[in-house]
Amino acid sequence: FKATNNTVVFTHGHTWRKFLFAIYERFGDDEEKGEVDSFTACDTLVWSWVQALEEDGPLYIIADLDNGSLMNEGRFEEG
Repeated sequence: FKATNNTVVFTHGHTWRKFLFAIYERFGDDEEKGEVDSFTACDTLVWSWVQALEEDGPLYIIADLDNGSLMNEGRFEEG
């Protein structure tokens, strides 16, 4: 494993969950304003994985948050 300056390593699951909830609260659904974008939190969930950083070491939740992550899948728009 080689971390980059775009790599986030979560040592506890609850910290990762709080991070996802914070993203959702900032960019999530706001039906009163007619804005619905829960995709950002969902995409961040998809970009994350679990990995041990050393052999037989503890598992961590890792995410690379860079421009490549933004291109990992398309949207529902036609064209």
